[in-house]
Amino acid sequence: MRPGVAAFLAAAVLPLAGCGGGSGGKETEWAGPPRPDDRGRLDLRAFDDYLDAHPEDASAPVVAVTKFLRLDRTSAASTSIEVGTSAEGAGPATVTVTLDGLLDDSVRAQRFVLVLDQDVDGEWRMTSGKVSQSCRPGHGHQTFSPAPCV
Repeated sequence: MRPGVAAFLAAAVLPLAGCGGGSGGKETEWAGPPRPDDRGRLDLRAFDDYLDAHPEDASAPVVAVTKFLRLDRTSAASTSIEVGTSAEGAGPATVTVTLDGLLDDSVRAQRFVLVLDQDVDGEWRMTSGKVSQSCRPGHGHQTFSPAPCV
């Protein structure tokens, strides 16, 4: 190996050595929402842990929800996002995301209703989350419900 190449490689590799192991045991990449319970409720604790390590994803309700749902990876034909807040923009925000035209044999659409509140540091955290689905014709209910499609 030529002189200087070893020093260059050591200088390039050492800073990267800490990148693969996560940030103190916290998620470095959010995998997406957890499976809901039988009533459609989502457990948000793991996402709170993720936001502790990634406060930039807690800067606004839509930013947090977009990351939580991994909307960059959706296969829906259409995605709608509605945000409801108080007139002053303070207090809780409700974000409703509807993913329609899913590439699924039985589920036509999913709807997520996520409530967020701003903490003392100005970061947004989810306080509740529910998911429901609408089935394709012949595969169950046509309205949004947490009941499974068949």
